[in-house]
Amino acid sequence: MDDEDLQNRHGFVPSARVPVALATREVAANLVSRQHDPETLAKAQALLEEARDLLGENGTELPSITAMPEDRAEFADFIERQMVSGKGNPFAPPSPLLEVADGRARGRANLTAVYQGPPGRVHGGYVSVLLDHIVGSAAASVLAPPYYTRMLQVDFLNAVPLNTDLDLNGWVDELDGRKAWMIGTVHAGDQLLARGRALMVQPKESAR
Repeated sequence: MDDEDLQNRHGFVPSARVPVALATREVAANLVSRQHDPETLAKAQALLEEARDLLGENGTELPSITAMPEDRAEFADFIERQMVSGKGNPFAPPSPLLEVADGRARGRANLTAVYQGPPGRVHGGYVSVLLDHIVGSAAASVLAPPYYTRMLQVDFLNAVPLNTDLDLNGWVDELDGRKAWMIGTVHAGDQLLARGRALMVQPKESAR
C-alpha cells in the first residue's frame, strides 16, 4: 500500500496547496544543493518575493489549532499541513506513511541537503523527528487522541546519509492503560542507522 492508496482509503483529496508546497520544497533543495551566479539568485529572489506577497495578501489566515479536528474536512486539512509527512507543507520532506495498523506503522523518507547536519549526513535532530513521527503514528492504532510524546531516547548507530531511501518502522513494545512504550527504527536497506524508544501518554482527562 503506497501513500496515495492510504490517502484514498481515508478519502483525503489533495488540495491546490500541495503542488505549491512541492514547488517550494524543490526551490529550497536547489538553493542549498547548487551553486548559482548572483544574477540568477537576484531573479529568483524577485520571483519569490512576488509569490510571498501574492500569498500574504490573499486568502484568510487559518486559526490556531488547539485540539484534533473532529470534522473530516478539517482533519484532512490538518494532516496535509503536518510538518513531517504533510504534502501541503513545504518544510516536510517526502516522507509518506505507507501503512498504519495493529500497533505498527511503516513509512519512507529521502532527505535532501535541506536537512543536512554533518557533511553528507542528515542532521541528528531531524532523525529524531522522523522517529518521533513514526512511533506516534503507530500509537494511533492503540491510543485514542490526543496523546503526546512524554519521552524519546535515540541511539544514533550509523550515519544517516542524504539522498538515500530510508525505511521507517514503529511499533508498540508495551501497552499500559493510557501509556504506550514504542520502538522506532530507521534503516537504509538492511543497515540499521538509528533506533528510538519512546513513551506516548494519553492525558488523564482524555482517558476517562
